[in-house]
Order: sequence, then C-alpha cells, then structure tokens
Amino acid sequence: MTDTITTESWEARVAREHREETALVAAFVGKLLTVRLPGWTPEVERYDHAPRSVTFTHTDTGARFYVTLPCRYASRHGKVEAIAEWPSDADGGRKGAREWRLINYGDPDPYSIGFSHSKTAKAIGADLSRRLVPLLLEGIEKVNAQLAEQKAEQDGIARDVATLTAAFPESEVREQSYCHAKLDFDGGHARLSNYNPDGDGNTVDLELSNLTVAQAVAVAKLLAS
Repeated sequence: MTDTITTESWEARVAREHREETALVAAFVGKLLTVRLPGWTPEVERYDHAPRSVTFTHTDTGARFYVTLPCRYASRHGKVEAIAEWPSDADGGRKGAREWRLINYGDPDPYSIGFSHSKTAKAIGADLSRRLVPLLLEGIEKVNAQLAEQKAEQDGIARDVATLTAAFPESEVREQSYCHAKLDFDGGHARLSNYNPDGDGNTVDLELSNLTVAQAVAVAKLLAS
C-alpha cells in the first residue's frame, strides 16, 4: 500500500474544511426549513451571525425543540440530534425534563433523538412526527399545568408579602420566589412559605427578638386567642 502524500498546507486545509463545513450546514439548514410539521414553526438560531441550530416551536402549546447542526466531525457518522427545550419555572429558573418530573433521574431521556442529517426533508419530518413530537406535546401539557400552579402560588406569595410589609413598619423583603419569601423588620424576621399541611393558604414563621417581658406576654396572649 502506498501512502498518499499531500502538499496542502495546514492553513489551506483549515480553510478548505471550513468551507466544506459551512456548505454542509447551509444545505442542512435549508433542508430543515422545508420540513413539514403542521403546527410547528422553524427558526434559525444564530451565534456571531453563523447558524447554531434550528428551533421548532409549537404554536398552540409553546412546546419547543431544536435540531443540532452537522460539523465535519459529526458528518463522519452522519448524526444530528433533536432535543426538547422546556420552559423556565415561575421564577425564571431553567429546568429540564427531570426537574419537571417528566422522567426520573438516571433514566434515559426520551425527549432527545438522533437521526441522519443525510435524510430527506420528508423523512426527517416523518421521523420527528413519530419519535419526538407526540412525547413532547404530552410532556408540555404536564409542564404547563405545573407552571400554572407555580404562577398561582407566586401570586399568593406576592399578596401575603404585601400584607406583611404593611403590617411591619420599615420591613424589607430579602427573598421572594413562587414558593417562599423572607422579610426583615425591626425586631425580627418573617419567613413565608407555601407549605401548609392543613390545606389552602401560606404559612408564616416569625422570629422576634429584643422584646420586653410585657411585649412577649402580649404576643403570647395574641397567639392564644
């Protein structure tokens, strides 16, 4: 066997591979934009003016997934991925399928699938419709229900925080989320939580300090009433 000797310089090789990768990505992006998924809208996500991925958004539910783009290394095995994106929680914290309790920790993620980027647009659409879209629409329904509950809790916490700040002069809200809040005031702290073992409503933990005996007795009588 005779080794092939190339006279291509390193710089020329890098430039050629960059052109090849750019052409590969452009062709794949163009193909993805022609994939037919009723109810879904594709959009090219860019980083520094270059395509980074193609995101599909479901008009009715807000469900989203993105498709990774091939590079010269990925093209050797011909695979790209379609990966679900999930909404942030009511406080804006990023969450995945496990945090939204759609799957258990340690279990494989069914909301991410791989497929060949050499497939036709029709075949890609069929693959996504069969393997990912039904699971994703079922999952987003559960997530949206949890998110609605969080937002309702967030509104309840906000109302109770307003009540407490009005009751304690010069109080300051130190923390506030959809499930808890913390207030500091002259002479103590208040911790508000949506944990209530007795049913509806939020609970408050009060920590009072530097009370006179008379004040402590007054508080005790108030709690006993």
